[in-house]
Amino acid sequence: MDYAGGSILMRAETEIERRWRLQACRKEPWTATWLDMIGPDDLLFNVGACVGSYALIAAYRGARVVAVEASPINAGRLAENVSSNILAGPIVLVLGVCGPSEEPLRMLLGSQIPGAADIKVAGAAVGDLVLPGVTLDGLADTYGQPTHLLIDVDGGELNVLRGGSEALAYVREVMLECSTDPRIAEGCRAILTEAGLPVVETWDQRDGVKIEGVTYSLHRRAT
Repeated sequence: MDYAGGSILMRAETEIERRWRLQACRKEPWTATWLDMIGPDDLLFNVGACVGSYALIAAYRGARVVAVEASPINAGRLAENVSSNILAGPIVLVLGVCGPSEEPLRMLLGSQIPGAADIKVAGAAVGDLVLPGVTLDGLADTYGQPTHLLIDVDGGELNVLRGGSEALAYVREVMLECSTDPRIAEGCRAILTEAGLPVVETWDQRDGVKIEGVTYSLHRRAT
């Protein structure tokens, strides 16, 4: 992987993996820089971990990581990537849909390609698989209170935050990839601000080109 801080190995058999997952630091240099500031005393919840690029960086730096991923294809590849590295911190892999409740959800898996982010909530009568629901609060009860959150769930970010009313009260920093849909963006910002996590920096360009559909933001608790 293109991580300047050390050697991190990842399997890359698809174009998506080679272009975006191996090049994760070029894709989101702000996220890579942010991860470089966490360490052994931190617990990161990486919600929407995909094949594990950012979870691996955090664990390489010694942080404990809970990696939540809804796609079984990506979760399998994440597990392979973890096993290929000697990491200073542990990674716990949770297969499930992070949202406002722990009710199981019927999902449609749109792609069988590792590295693709293509899984959606299905209708009541259709779907490829049923996955457990998990919440930030439930994860905190099981694995401990996170110090940091990294959320990248392709439009589901508001639902993720709605399940974290207790956990968010103690989180120090949140890196959020958020849809530019006003309902989602305004809802996420309101929840985080109310939790004492106002936005301190945003990014909406990559290599000088506007990123379509999403904005990245860093939220930090005042000290």
